[in-house]
Amino acid sequence: MARRKANEELSAVESLNIALQTITIFHGYVQQADTKLATTATVHLGFTAVAATQVGSLGNAWTNGLPMAAAAVIIVLLFTAGFLLAGHHLIAALRPRLAGPAGPNRFGLVRTGEVPSQADPAKQQREAWALISTLADIALHKHNRIRRSLPWMILMPISTMVWLALATLTG
Repeated sequence: MARRKANEELSAVESLNIALQTITIFHGYVQQADTKLATTATVHLGFTAVAATQVGSLGNAWTNGLPMAAAAVIIVLLFTAGFLLAGHHLIAALRPRLAGPAGPNRFGLVRTGEVPSQADPAKQQREAWALISTLADIALHKHNRIRRSLPWMILMPISTMVWLALATLTG
């Protein structure tokens, strides 16, 4: 294969091939975000399951005096806030985004009535880069929502551990 001169431009077909390879890379970024989302949602549900096993000990809080009852209410509120806010961000990351690139695009989801015409490699390249931009937006949105869920999710095991410690101390 002959080496290209530094100032020599790529052909339209070569540029299209690069764009198509880039689509594959950015599709991988979306898949990575989906895998992180699945893992984070599983941890979220796991924390909920652990807390659910301790619901019975909440009744003891009311019989151990006002300080213990107040602590139980605060702990339940913290857990609930963590559960709801982390869950909100995880659901927002999971929600499908079907807008796609503007106009007909042979590389993305085709809307009804928008069939891409036969096009030269340069037009196909523009369509590919439009899809790459959409995939980048999707991956970024998912990663941002996962990141936003983490501080709230941390409240869940912390509040559960504090509750377990208080329940153990009060019998």
